[in-house]
Amino acid sequence: MILSTFTIVCSNQARNGKTLLGSLYGDYLIHTGRDVWVFDLDGPGGNIASNFAGRSSIIDLSQTRNVMELFDTVVSTPPGNYVVDLPHHQVDRFLALIDDIGFVETAERAGIAITVLFLCDFSFASIVSARTIRSHFSDASFIIVRNEGIPGPKMDAELAWAFDGFSKSGFFVIPRMVSSTLECMVNKTYTFGAFLDAKTPATQREKYYTAHVFFTTIRKEFEQLEANLDLDNFKRDLDRWKSSAV
Repeated sequence: MILSTFTIVCSNQARNGKTLLGSLYGDYLIHTGRDVWVFDLDGPGGNIASNFAGRSSIIDLSQTRNVMELFDTVVSTPPGNYVVDLPHHQVDRFLALIDDIGFVETAERAGIAITVLFLCDFSFASIVSARTIRSHFSDASFIIVRNEGIPGPKMDAELAWAFDGFSKSGFFVIPRMVSSTLECMVNKTYTFGAFLDAKTPATQREKYYTAHVFFTTIRKEFEQLEANLDLDNFKRDLDRWKSSAV
């Protein structure tokens, strides 16, 4: 039975919308009534934590105490929804840590569903990195994310085979942002949280129309993502039930 969720947002490169996606997903979960905690793994600095005051921790993976705080929080506290913003330069260290402590197995026993949202640019290096990360999370939901606002190579037909099996949990697309939408995001004049809040006046939605369209698309992507994850979790629960019945 799934009690908690642990969503890792990651990539093999910087400045491709990873923190943006993590922030939007955290907001989506909060405004749909979920208890959310965000881990910013870019300690001792960090960017995403500032968007979730009172709902976040900055984790320095070089500090053992910080690392244990992360895993103890997830496993030992009451059920919740955890979003992890994993910077590209910390991916190898993070994977080594979860292997060392057997986190994946512990999470499974504790009823924690792991999801990986991997931002991919369809380059060979990006695909290899995605496959490497997925190998550490054999039973996790693995979502390939494409940010249409970031220039990148189109998928080479000869590399199409590399996506075999990835689509089992679906794909996620971040639509391209026009300049006015980007300005809203930077200055926080019209946020995803405001868009999701039914009390936000219609006049504000009309004023920031392009941002409203962007957020509408993102919300639909998250709704489809949750439908795919629900199906994955159902299949996992069914497999466990079958195993226990043998």
